Amino acid sequence: MSWGVLSGRVTCDEEPPGRHPWGFVASGQCALPDQARCPGDPIHAGPRHRLERVPIGQEVRACCQATPTLASLFECEVGERLLARHFVFHDNETPTQMSTSYVRWSDVEGTPVSDPINEPWPGGTRAQMASLGIRVTRITESFTSGMPTEDEAKTLRIGNGVPVLRYTRRHIADNGRIVEVAHPIVRRGDTTVVDFVIDLQA
Repeated sequence: MSWGVLSGRVTCDEEPPGRHPWGFVASGQCALPDQARCPGDPIHAGPRHRLERVPIGQEVRACCQATPTLASLFECEVGERLLARHFVFHDNETPTQMSTSYVRWSDVEGTPVSDPINEPWPGGTRAQMASLGIRVTRITESFTSGMPTEDEAKTLRIGNGVPVLRYTRRHIADNGRIVEVAHPIVRRGDTTVVDFVIDLQA
């Protein structure tokens, strides 16, 4: 089993009721095994932490078509309809993370998952997929770093000289089908720590 820790340099005086163990937005250090919920998922916010559904144009969600990049990540056809959900995570009033999460429109059309009023969803993306009869059994993530774009700097309230950590996360069902892609998840690099622990078989 391998597991990792992604944390910001913040503290939490008490565990918010009902919060999932993955709560790097809401805690100074946290960890979980591979099969647990993944770091980009919306969480139950405690009194110091909140999730903001962010309008892109006039929408907090938008039905869009898969670009070549998204089609490659989903392993689907270019132009497949997707639902994009845009979020900013806060610690107190400080934005700590921004993300855009995509799901297949064919999976969520007409369901509560497609309605942004239901975010943050208890249990995160895995619970969303479970409500649709989809069993997620694998999560993949890839990390890069760089200087912030103008939008990233403005949203995270950082200077143009503060680097950011960007990563892409994919939720994969038990049949190998990719059912969610978060691309990108962006955190400010000067207050984010990523640790990995890998247990090796003897």
